[in-house]
Amino acid sequence: MTSKSISIRLNEELVAKLDRLSALARRPKSWLIERMIEDYIDEELRQLAEIREQLDDDEGELIDHEVVMAEMDRLLREKLGDAAFEKLLREEESQKR
Repeated sequence: MTSKSISIRLNEELVAKLDRLSALARRPKSWLIERMIEDYIDEELRQLAEIREQLDDDEGELIDHEVVMAEMDRLLREKLGDAAFEKLLREEESQKR
């Protein structure tokens, strides 16, 4: 198999981690990066194939995101109680800011 060169930019912290891993594994950084990318792509392809298969099996029947979230809110409110659920919502909002 032939190889092609590409370049990427990584932040200093990630480069330091890669350097450490390279030293510990006694492997070149390029070897590690290639395997990481290959593993990631293989996993993404597997997941997407599973999703596609499920969609095909379900005959395209999807539930709107808003409906799912409303049901999740209902279940959480039921489990936690109104006061605890409202507190959870306030904490979530404050973390977004």
